[in-house]
Amino acid sequence: MLTPQREALDRALAAITRQVLDLEAYARRVLEADAALRAQELMDGNDRYRDLLAQTGDVQGLTVLTEQVDALENALAGSLRDAIEAGRTLAVPRE
Repeated sequence: MLTPQREALDRALAAITRQVLDLEAYARRVLEADAALRAQELMDGNDRYRDLLAQTGDVQGLTVLTEQVDALENALAGSLRDAIEAGRTLAVPRE
């Protein structure tokens, strides 16, 4: 006699568990994007170092710095894409 109620509770619990897991995944991706953004903000101050390396003729150092900035920008873009995609999977409950 209680089987339908138990099944309904099981389905509700499974749905809530999925929602929590989705929210946790979204939160992780947002944290990753935030960390990449903060790192990029720090790297934005590299103009002085880039100028110094250029003035001293340190081509290798300039290349390494440029590669690091490019890699960071790519990581930031990827993190933002992942966070946006994770956010799209979240369902907004309607009343």
